[in-house]
Amino acid sequence: MALDITQGLMVLHSELIIHGNLHAYSILIKNGKLMITDFGLLAVDAASSVSENIVYVEPQHVHNPRYELDMRSDIYSLGVLLWELSSGHPPFFYHGSGVFNLAQIVIGIVNGKREDQ
Repeated sequence: MALDITQGLMVLHSELIIHGNLHAYSILIKNGKLMITDFGLLAVDAASSVSENIVYVEPQHVHNPRYELDMRSDIYSLGVLLWELSSGHPPFFYHGSGVFNLAQIVIGIVNGKREDQ
């Protein structure tokens, strides 16, 4: 499945198509075929518009909604998605309350903090 998603994204990028909203719910399987859906439907204009999909959004875009999504944004989302596929959960959680502070997450990771600590 991970290889199929990665190859699908490679095909999009080879056609210079930016997905812009890659997450677990944008991957569908129908009749044994994997499909990537929800192209470019992400809108992060204000804190109220940020949904559970925030963990897939490139940090630069979270902190600056005017930041233009590009292929690197899709690669970031792919990394989060692959982590989730391999572990059963996203690399970090957003509980919908308070400020989503990526800096604190990064500091924790750099200092070796694990989720179970």
